[in-house]
Amino acid sequence: EDETVINGLDVKWSYKDNEDKPPDFTVEIDGLTATTMNKIVLRDTVTLNAGFNKSLGLICAGMIIKKTCEKGNLKLECSEIKSTYNKTVSASYVENTTASTIIQDLAKKISFYVKQIDLKEDIIYTTGEAIFGHGLKEIENIVKDCGSKMSVRENMIYIYDEELITKNKIILDYTSGLLEEPESQNIAEIKIESKKP
Repeated sequence: EDETVINGLDVKWSYKDNEDKPPDFTVEIDGLTATTMNKIVLRDTVTLNAGFNKSLGLICAGMIIKKTCEKGNLKLECSEIKSTYNKTVSASYVENTTASTIIQDLAKKISFYVKQIDLKEDIIYTTGEAIFGHGLKEIENIVKDCGSKMSVRENMIYIYDEELITKNKIILDYTSGLLEEPESQNIAEIKIESKKP
């Protein structure tokens, strides 16, 4: 893989340790050209090292989950989730295997979890199927063939039928039983952090 090494620039970073999800960190770099910023894309791995001369130590490493560019300023939000997005898989399936079976198996091979699977049509591969390629991309192609859509959050896959979601929407107006227009509210909130002994 191509590696972009950035030296001699103004770099700011912050790190956050989370209880309910992998740690995340933010890297902000000033003075980049548009060409350099375009080379850095979502799901790339960011490795942040610091030190003096050849004495460098790893501070953190993770996958880009959000990228913001503005006038030479690049802001990357990264997660220390183990990046298996580009993992290559090779698998073959017997006759009459369903798309949902293949999706579940491919997800397992790349260490992802299918949290929701609502396919518009669960295609049956009557002659079997052979898969070779990037696991997540192969799953995405199968989902598309089934007339559905997919989203990924961290290492979880959500597959949904857009028509079903649209059909089950409730429009809040007088026809659905709304008695009066809702009033806007100003809500104040106090967050209390629990202190561990």
